[in-house]
Order: sequence, then structure tokens, then C-alpha cells
Amino acid sequence: MRQLTLGVGLHERAVFDSFVNGANRLAVAALQDLAAGRGGAIYLHGVSGSGKSHLLQALCAAQPGSAYFPLRELAALGPGVLEGAGSLPLLALDDVHHIAGNSEWEYALFGLYNERMQRGLRMAVAAVSPATGLLLLLPDLRSRLAALAHFALHPLDELQQRDTSRATWGGCARCWISSTRPRWRSSGD
Repeated sequence: MRQLTLGVGLHERAVFDSFVNGANRLAVAALQDLAAGRGGAIYLHGVSGSGKSHLLQALCAAQPGSAYFPLRELAALGPGVLEGAGSLPLLALDDVHHIAGNSEWEYALFGLYNERMQRGLRMAVAAVSPATGLLLLLPDLRSRLAALAHFALHPLDELQQRDTSRATWGGCARCWISSTRPRWRSSGD
């Protein structure tokens, strides 16, 4: 198997310590447990800016050999980018709503989900809505995702955003993806 170089990386500030929990303490604790090897799969949902991408990247930063797949950016490349992801110790799939309605992607995710669950491997999934609200063509994929532990993420209120912006981000309260480090490599790389 040949590993694809996707040309994207984890944002260096996307770690658990730099995330301001706000009303998201339970979700952060569940993700930290997942990073520590406890738990199986988690589904995050929330509006843009609620911290889904930051937390998924923090999860991967905490687990060597993990992989973060931002499907918004990778959807055009086709589901072949997921090749080999079934055996990674931890997998994070961001922006699942961007592949909804694409049967090729949905079947690939369904197969990947089943493979990971059969192997007892951990994963986290994120989208803008709960799994039952995704416009998926494949009912079996919807039901599998709906069965995951769901956490609704809430964006910081205006005061929390302002305080966070001043204290930690030097004026920018958002965390964007950087292309400085590859997103997935085996833990020996």
C-alpha cells in the first residue's frame, strides 16, 4: 500500500490545552479519554466556529499514529484518500456533512466504520448537525453514526471570545489548518 501525502497538517496550536472549554467540558473530557485509549467512538456536532476541527486535531496531536481527515478539503479527491485508515489506532473525520449525498463516499465511510468497530479501534466524527440530521443516502451509515456518543459543541459567547482572543491567540480567536506538518503518518515516522 502506498501512503498518500495530502499536503496538509495539524495546526500547532490545536491541542487540548489551548481549547477554551466554555460549555463544552463534557465533550473535551470524552475526547481526552478517547486519546488516552478509553472509549470507542464519538460524534461531535455544532455550528462553524464551535471548535470541532480544533478538538479533532487536538485528539490526533495527543495520539501518535493517528489521522485527521478534513473531508471538506478532501472530498474532491475521492474516498481513496481513506485507504489504510482502517488500521490506524485513532481516526478523526471532520466535516462529514460535506460527503453526504455522495454514494461512493458514503459506502466507503460505512465500510471504514464497520472495519474499525470490528477491530475495536477508536474514532471521532464531526459535522454541523447530529447524525440523524445529515442528508445521507445510505440509511445504514446514518444509523451507525447516530449510535455513537453525541456531543453538541457550543461556540464561545462574545465575552469569552474576546478574552480568549486577547489572552491566547494574539487577536485571532480561530484556529485554522496549517500545511506545515503532514496529517497522517505511522507512529514510527
